[in-house]
Amino acid sequence: MATKKKETEEIKDIEQNQSDKKTVKKTAKSKKTDADVVITEIGGTIGDIESQPFLEAIRQVAVEKGRENVVYIHVPLIVQIPGSGELKSKPTQHSVKELLSLGIQPDVLVCRSDVPIPEDMRKKIALFCNISEDCVIQNTTADTLYEVPLLLQKEGLDEIVCRKLGLDRPAADMTHWAAMVSDIKNASREVTIALVGKYVQLHDAYLSVEESLFHAGTACGAVVHIRWVDSETVTAENAAEAAYAGTVEVYPVRDVPQLLAHLSGERLIETGLRHGTVTVLLDGLPLEITTYRVDGGYSDHRRPDSVTFTRSLRADLLRRDFTMNALAYNPRAGLVDVCGGAEDLARGVVRCVGEPERRFREDGLRILRALRFASVLGFTIEPETAAAIHRCAELLRYLAAERVLSELTKLLCGQNAGAVLREFSDVLAVPIPELRPMFGFAQHNPHHDRDVWQHTVAVVEHIPPEPVLRWAALLHDVGKPPCFSLADDGVGHFYGHAAKSTELADAILTRLRMDTAGRTRITQLIRYHDLPIAPEPKPIRRLMHKLGVEPVRQLFALHIADTCGQSAICAGRVQTYQEAGRVLDALLAADACFSLRDLAVNGSDLLALGLRGRAVGAALQACLDAVMDERVANERAALLAYAAENLHRFANS
Repeated sequence: MATKKKETEEIKDIEQNQSDKKTVKKTAKSKKTDADVVITEIGGTIGDIESQPFLEAIRQVAVEKGRENVVYIHVPLIVQIPGSGELKSKPTQHSVKELLSLGIQPDVLVCRSDVPIPEDMRKKIALFCNISEDCVIQNTTADTLYEVPLLLQKEGLDEIVCRKLGLDRPAADMTHWAAMVSDIKNASREVTIALVGKYVQLHDAYLSVEESLFHAGTACGAVVHIRWVDSETVTAENAAEAAYAGTVEVYPVRDVPQLLAHLSGERLIETGLRHGTVTVLLDGLPLEITTYRVDGGYSDHRRPDSVTFTRSLRADLLRRDFTMNALAYNPRAGLVDVCGGAEDLARGVVRCVGEPERRFREDGLRILRALRFASVLGFTIEPETAAAIHRCAELLRYLAAERVLSELTKLLCGQNAGAVLREFSDVLAVPIPELRPMFGFAQHNPHHDRDVWQHTVAVVEHIPPEPVLRWAALLHDVGKPPCFSLADDGVGHFYGHAAKSTELADAILTRLRMDTAGRTRITQLIRYHDLPIAPEPKPIRRLMHKLGVEPVRQLFALHIADTCGQSAICAGRVQTYQEAGRVLDALLAADACFSLRDLAVNGSDLLALGLRGRAVGAALQACLDAVMDERVANERAALLAYAAENLHRFANS
């Protein structure tokens, strides 16, 4: 129950509303002017309690003045679904229905929309809202407020109103108005004016001054930027700084060569004039210089169809992907932050500029960039941005394989890669659909207390952040689901999964356009990732011979990470692989022989013994095997004696 005070306030509100209703009717009936038409605007949303007295007032005016002397113009919003871009007319139909319930039949619907309204939708709105088709007109978003009258005239609003009111008037001459709009949109200069006042925080207090400066700038072909200066903070000492702080000089790209003319000896590279970008080499380092710009539509979900250069830093920042990337700095103005990027950066949050789904549908690569930032920087992704990533994941199909590979590689090597893989597995499965069968795939094996995907993520987390290792960790078990079998005792097995994983990994990396060397190294590690390893010199020398030193180190790292991702009963294997690493180091320290180039003899020595052709190669390999098995010392005399003893066998090989 309301308090007495609150009840009193409500009564006052009702009394005020009644007073407002009388004011509306009095204005509509006024005879103090010779006006042919009185325009009454009622703001707000249909259904709001605050607007009820005003709506009732204009209903009564129509009754008293005659329906033929009143035109009701309703301005509804045509809703556009962010995900699909589909236009919806239902809110408009409900809004008109609400007006009808109040006794008001709209004569004209001026439909607000960001995009043109199709003809079939206009017909639908007219049918269900009980008005003529020609009275459903669109009011699409304009570049400037002053362009709206031109757009409405183009739709015929003035002609419709005059017809409804029975007014015989010539067509409006909008020549001067159109010229003003053209001047606004094509201003070629920029000027910053300091406006000093006591209440500059309340910009509306200076609205007339602000608008005057705007129109003065239009007349002079200039965009006016106002620098708001609090008079109470200005002293004789800081007056100049206060007046100029916040101003930013902007040079169109076409002027950059002239701007940099004083940089003698520096090389100017026209890297992207189409997008307003040039590169200057300063002391051998590339410096990219870009004009502020506004992007057009993105029909390919990757690059803008057109680019419009602007002198507005704000407009340039508002087109960017994430708030932390929408920051600018000027020596006089300091940090320019129109999107709250500094706070998000301090809090470790990845947040889209504006509406997330729109940002991602403009450029699908932003999805992977968001995940990469979260992984590399250890940031969290803001909930609305994260939800949009999941909804827009299919956009990754539009991206070039090389860009996907680059972003995924950086993501995998990030400090927070595991968390990103867990939360956005569905997103990663778009460019790599082979991952999807791993999700939730139970292994039914005592050595594994996680499903295949969760095990894989754990392996990624436990392996050093090197591209080859992280990719090998991600794909080492991708072949498990198709190789699964369940024994009679209920234990799951994955016979041959290493070979299958190698096959799938090679196909994935080929599709992502990875270079041959990287793909070969990764698939090699996957092929041998479940190879039993004994921490003894002989098998490790053999492994070094087969794979090479660095691949063996990487294989040990994969074994350790793989074990860390298994159940606790496998924990003891970590020490085994660590010991194998120490054996490897000892062999290298002792200059152990594990390749032909390490042998104390060569082909010439065996030719001298009378061997020829293939026999020479066979003899060298036999000598190497004998050394690695510790049957013969890696000494010239010992190896020549061994070769001489087996000369007949080598000659017949």
